[in-house]
Amino acid sequence: MTAPPQLAAYNWALSKTYTVDQRQVGVRIDHVLSDRQRLFGRFGFLDRIQEAEDLFYGATSYPVSGGSDLGRLFRRRINVSLDDTIVLSPSLVGSVRLGVLSYVSDSRGGAAGADPGDLQLPDVIVRNQAFRGWSNFDLGENLPVIGASQSFSREMVYSLLSTWTKLTGRHATKFGVDYRLARNSNVSPGGNATGSFSAGPAFTQSDPFNRNAANTSGSGMASALLGLADSGSFGFNSPTSIQNHYYGLFVQNDWKLTNRLTINAGLRYELEMPYTERYNRNSYRFDENARLPVAVPGLDLRGGILFAGVDGNARAISPDRNNFGPRIGFAYSPFSKTVIRGGYGAFYSTISLNTGFFGTLNVFNAQTPFVGTIDGGATAFTTLANPYPAGLQQPVGSSVGLRAQLGDALSFFDDRRVNPYNQQWQFGVQRELPARIVFEIAYMGMHSLKQVESFNLNEKPDTYLALGRAENNPVPNPFRNVFPATSTLGGGSTITQNRLWVRFPQFTSLTLQGANTGRALYHSMQMKADKRLSKGLNVLLAYTFSRLMDNNTTSVINVRRYRSVSGFDQKRVMRLAFTYALPWRFQGRGMSAVWRQAFGGWAMSGFGTLASGTPLSVSQANGRPLRVENPRLEGPISSRLGDRVQAGRVVNPFFNINAFRPLADQYTITPEPPSLDELRAPGARSLNLALFKAFPIRERLKLEVRMEATGATNTPNFSAPGTNMNQTATFGVISSAGGSRAMQGSARLVF
Repeated sequence: MTAPPQLAAYNWALSKTYTVDQRQVGVRIDHVLSDRQRLFGRFGFLDRIQEAEDLFYGATSYPVSGGSDLGRLFRRRINVSLDDTIVLSPSLVGSVRLGVLSYVSDSRGGAAGADPGDLQLPDVIVRNQAFRGWSNFDLGENLPVIGASQSFSREMVYSLLSTWTKLTGRHATKFGVDYRLARNSNVSPGGNATGSFSAGPAFTQSDPFNRNAANTSGSGMASALLGLADSGSFGFNSPTSIQNHYYGLFVQNDWKLTNRLTINAGLRYELEMPYTERYNRNSYRFDENARLPVAVPGLDLRGGILFAGVDGNARAISPDRNNFGPRIGFAYSPFSKTVIRGGYGAFYSTISLNTGFFGTLNVFNAQTPFVGTIDGGATAFTTLANPYPAGLQQPVGSSVGLRAQLGDALSFFDDRRVNPYNQQWQFGVQRELPARIVFEIAYMGMHSLKQVESFNLNEKPDTYLALGRAENNPVPNPFRNVFPATSTLGGGSTITQNRLWVRFPQFTSLTLQGANTGRALYHSMQMKADKRLSKGLNVLLAYTFSRLMDNNTTSVINVRRYRSVSGFDQKRVMRLAFTYALPWRFQGRGMSAVWRQAFGGWAMSGFGTLASGTPLSVSQANGRPLRVENPRLEGPISSRLGDRVQAGRVVNPFFNINAFRPLADQYTITPEPPSLDELRAPGARSLNLALFKAFPIRERLKLEVRMEATGATNTPNFSAPGTNMNQTATFGVISSAGGSRAMQGSARLVF
């Protein structure tokens, strides 16, 4: 039996307040070193410096069969801030905060450092790996992905926040500025640095062109054992160094019209500058109408990438300058113990928080695709024994111009993108009740707009669906000897017919990133009862009844939009939190003092949750299947786990597995929405309890004892059932659960 993984965390903070010219200046430095872990591996390849570092930080490694390194993650976070509170007059007070955040992440995962010869990898991979390790193999079928990974990144954030408050009569005006400069340097060769391959069942199933054939034949493992793979890539990513600026200006005025009515109104303006790369190793935009500087017989190819900082292009697109966020609200007290509140506001998000793509292009990297087949799996084009017969691609940079990525996949950022935002509104009534209870009921709504999404512009148009399997017919390859031989489309003598049906056939796929197509609408009723602290008891009970809807756009080539319940929707959520000082009191001396030390002064706290389940989405090889009846079943979950099987068929599934009919083939468009409102995962129930007390020893010395129980009732929280119709053994079956009871105790000496 192997030992558990080691997780070490070392945190410290240093703070100091200075008085300078009758002003208070605070300095704080936070240092966090965490998540350094080694998972069941040995590090025989590390040098003595690494061993000394392990000894200092307390990292531990464990040997396993094979001796491969299965993971190492090192993180360090340092935060330095400077605060200054300035009082210019009795009615004008301001604060200035300067901050610097440094975050470093260094990871080495899987079989990094292992001998690639263990897998009998071909010499072209062994000699050209960016770092030594096993290649990554994804065989599907719920098998773990093996391979190696390695990366290093450093993020620096410089911030300035200044807020001022001006009092004038019945007005209190707050205004200020929020500025951030974010920089990120990344040295990550990528998952293809040691080679990456995906093997599916197509080569070994009875009919490679029929998705249903994978239900009864074919295996990714069998394909890999034959030395075959569907796709893959080999090479490294160049380092990147990106930065962007963020500016925020805000003003808000609170106007107390009467002793019972207060109105507040404000405005925030936000400007996020697009990211720039220090050496312009990214794209500027995609020109859909640009004529390519290559001639392909029979095709008029248009559409190519433009590079940042090249041929008169700017280093970044123009920012979204229309981000004005108004806010307005009121608070009215018609009676002494009643308050009515309401408000509306528009809140903008940043592009950087909604996507991890920043316009990088493979022409700055050295990525060579592995072309396993050019006819949909009917025959193998190349094998793992000789994966790159035409050689390996090398970084070419912006010198290729519109030829960039010809014959391969391309991703680009929508140059018309704007910042996503949401509108929020709320109306509520708060009332103080007897026994120090405050009750509140409110309606809250939110409309999220212009959420960023990605789409493949080379999706097959629906007009060709009627031709069915004709898309797999081989046709002469017009790109051969025109596109680079190392590209996906430039090598074979034939390609499949569907390659010429798409809008931009010069690319295997063309991914539009950052399209502002997402929308969501949220409505909720929220109730809260707060029992203020009295007689040692404080209770907070909250209940939410809500509805979250999505307007799903699944394609921009073919009109497919679905208005349906969101996969994150939880109709009902109730939470309870409390603290209670136990009423045991022992007065006097002698044995009373002993009992007081042992049983007096204890307190307990708890946190409980009851929540309904989220909607499920049923899938099948040909697409989302049709509902022929309501799939929901009633009854206790314990009787619908799917743990009883007769004649190879589940007899007690969580939902009605006969309520769905597969689509006729993969050329039929499903009318079903992504998530089903009537079919939901099991809900969640949990209760966490804590019992604690401080034992005084002397004036400045005490012992704090704490005992905690998570999942105190040991109530199982069942996971979602399997929803893939092709996997008959798990379809409708709940295979795991959480929520088991865990208890721990701690003692801390405070002095």
